[in-house]
Amino acid sequence: MMIGAASSWYRWIRARIAPAPAALVLIFAAVPGEAQVRVQGAGSGRPSVSAEVVRGSLVPQADAVSFRISVEVPRQHHGYLDRGDDGFFIPFAFSFPDLEGTGIRVEMTAAPSGARDDEVRAQVLRGRGEFAFRLAPAPDHGGEVAAYLRYQICDDVTRRCYPPGRLGIPVVIGPP
Repeated sequence: MMIGAASSWYRWIRARIAPAPAALVLIFAAVPGEAQVRVQGAGSGRPSVSAEVVRGSLVPQADAVSFRISVEVPRQHHGYLDRGDDGFFIPFAFSFPDLEGTGIRVEMTAAPSGARDDEVRAQVLRGRGEFAFRLAPAPDHGGEVAAYLRYQICDDVTRRCYPPGRLGIPVVIGPP
């Protein structure tokens, strides 16, 4: 008799609890859980940053060369000028791999001030801004040096951030 009672009690519990995990699966499947949009390839609708050396900004000196790079963030988006109050953001960062190991120092001499965005708790760039650089000593080989910009932008409307991007920027120093 006890076995029959236990068996019916087990069936009663199972009938009421078993649907719960299935319901939770449906609930969690309906709620998006990504913090970043994962979009791949051109033409996928992912906005991009543009950057170029400012025309006429290249100034050769006896011991150095200076120039400015203009960066433009798409409308209704922002990029980071610092890591934010909590240190989680990816700010604009430039690299010059062609100059590594050559003894030429790359100094960023100026950056846009941007604006403080209290909602994201960081200094951000919207629209266009210019970064100034100095290479010392001046490269003696002339020609072209590759600069790369690493960045992360976020949509001001949807509040979604895109995965970090990398953009190559040719810097023509002078005739080879």
